Amino acid sequence: MRTRLLPAVVAAGLLVGACSGSGPGPAPSSTTPSASPSPSTSPVPASPVSLRRGTARIRVTGSVKERLGLPIVDGGASTWQQAPGQVVLRYLDRAANGLIIQGSSPGRPARTSSQLSLSIVLQARGAESFISSRGECRIRITRATPRSVSGKFSCGKLTFHRKGIRATGTFNGSL
Repeated sequence: MRTRLLPAVVAAGLLVGACSGSGPGPAPSSTTPSASPSPSTSPVPASPVSLRRGTARIRVTGSVKERLGLPIVDGGASTWQQAPGQVVLRYLDRAANGLIIQGSSPGRPARTSSQLSLSIVLQARGAESFISSRGECRIRITRATPRSVSGKFSCGKLTFHRKGIRATGTFNGSL
């Protein structure tokens, strides 16, 4: 009796599959599979790399006026991973003026947000931190490789204790 039931169950399964419009799947190909990924496969981001060389140049106008050239902070403090990865770029001079860009690596021009922030620290009149995480700044990566990054930014009005500044600048970093 069991031997008659098995072919009936298999036949019923095939019939249900045919009636529902979903077949058993594509027939196996006679060619060997290609090593290239399909268009629907998302790229795997490269591992983050520690940047050792680089400079940021910043021009600040408004209640504080500054022109700064800041070296990158190396030793693992500045890292880069191409989009869709993460970026942590820290630039700092001996007077403790600084620029920090941190968050998701923008693959195209992006405004600062909760996912990507830009901070400028000025020491002209004591430590003043101007932080953008609400769209005040626009960051554009102009060149990106797995081993280096360069870009530019422009910020509308950033405030710190009722002081307002505008800032523009460029940045780069590499191994």
